[in-house]
Amino acid sequence: MKIYTKKGDHGTTDLIGKKTVRKNHPRCEACGELDELNAVLGMLISTLPPELARARKDIMDIQRALVHAGTRLATLDERTEQKNTRRTLEQATGHLEKQIDAMQAELPELHTMILPGGHPSACWAHLARTVCRRVERRLVNLSDQGGHGKDFPDILQFINRMSDYLFVLARLCNRRTKSAEFSSSDE
Repeated sequence: MKIYTKKGDHGTTDLIGKKTVRKNHPRCEACGELDELNAVLGMLISTLPPELARARKDIMDIQRALVHAGTRLATLDERTEQKNTRRTLEQATGHLEKQIDAMQAELPELHTMILPGGHPSACWAHLARTVCRRVERRLVNLSDQGGHGKDFPDILQFINRMSDYLFVLARLCNRRTKSAEFSSSDE
């Protein structure tokens, strides 16, 4: 099978269900944002220190769940939507909540805003968090646009929890690597 179809040469692509749409279709935009998030997560994995081996596995699980979410977003026909994808995302959200709680138990309580920075893995986690928030905004736009979208509450919840996870992970990366964490009130 060839990787190129030449459909994109004219600014179109197929959604699942064989509907041809312009590449700037709201669903294509949302899928593209998910793809970017997945790529940034790959960069984050490549910078994680050995002290965060558990996070490496968790992030790879997140990446797999993002592929499922992208498939759902690219599927127009409700009948072809897989019910197990919803279950997968709900389970992934629950797992993220458990990991957030476990990581937070190791961190000092926050009393001010922190500045993104520190260890390279923390920087990538913060970047992934901001891309995650953009995905979240795109999903809200998609569900608000009549005729183009529908609500994806399970995907939105997963993405929202993922951004929380990435914020706490960034803090944990700095703590475990003994890198400084600066707040907005530091001078």
